[in-house]
Amino acid sequence: MTEQVSKSIASLEYCTAGKQDWKDIVALQQKIYPKHGWSSAYVDWEYGKNPAGDPRIWIARSQERELVASYAAVPFRVLMKGREGIGWRMEHLLTHPDYRALGSFHTFAKLSQEFLREIPSGYGFAFPNARSYPGFKAIGWKTVKQIPLFELSGAALKNQKTKETFWSRSIERFETSVHDVWKTYAENFDYALDRTAKYLNWRYFECPHVSYDVQELNDGSEKAFFVLKTYQNSEGKRWAHLCDFFHNSSHAQICQQVLDDSVLYAIQHGCEGLSLWSFADSGLGAVLENRGFSLQPDLNRCFVVFGPTEEKNGIYQEPNRWGMMMGDSDVF
Repeated sequence: MTEQVSKSIASLEYCTAGKQDWKDIVALQQKIYPKHGWSSAYVDWEYGKNPAGDPRIWIARSQERELVASYAAVPFRVLMKGREGIGWRMEHLLTHPDYRALGSFHTFAKLSQEFLREIPSGYGFAFPNARSYPGFKAIGWKTVKQIPLFELSGAALKNQKTKETFWSRSIERFETSVHDVWKTYAENFDYALDRTAKYLNWRYFECPHVSYDVQELNDGSEKAFFVLKTYQNSEGKRWAHLCDFFHNSSHAQICQQVLDDSVLYAIQHGCEGLSLWSFADSGLGAVLENRGFSLQPDLNRCFVVFGPTEEKNGIYQEPNRWGMMMGDSDVF
């Protein structure tokens, strides 16, 4: 068996995928992650209906023409010091179990970096976990910042003093005015993913396999938008997660109100805990510890970037200039 697999590895064919390959990518995804909800509808949503355009997907086929590995770069409209560009999120490194630890990541990394070097204005970005982060670092990706995970659970959640009603209201669609709120928030950063209504509706209302609860907190001229969902953690327990958050307020009170509503949401949905990834400069970082949230360092994420046209500007040494957040990732 070893000789047969090794022979197939030696003759792997790497190429750029077309739409005709998507069904094979879905089959590989379902084989590796049978409980993650991969489907043709999901791939068509992410790859075929993305408002920023078509992805670049690399695949590897065996000598028998079986698709055994794939890797994707998905485009997003980004802001770069007042300019518009395209950021490419690297995601979904998939390798057939019989072909692991045999160099597919490094081959895909080379292909993707060659692609990123050719783009006129933009960069590649990713949110690796602790297991995959060393691989990105080894091939030249730059670390911008760590994204800490905070959790509130058990008695710390149940004993929270909250209102009986929400500050916010649930919405079923983003209106175009949401972009004005986002632009005010993004003034704090030089680099960020552009949150238009079209993008946000695609991200949170049109995704076929995840159900999100989108909330708007409106206090006259000051507004906040945040996104919640429930999920099962590794122990099979029901948790809530704060996926995304931005606002146009200069007051810390709005962050307190968002946390109030997130806690109330978790309690009303019978959740054992509430989790969120948060930069210290998101506005939430300053109030999390006072609310009893605990840091989970083993589950931190990193935000990494590959963009040779920007590297000379030293932006990797100035993490506070980046407004990217875990809502920009493919996690949750």
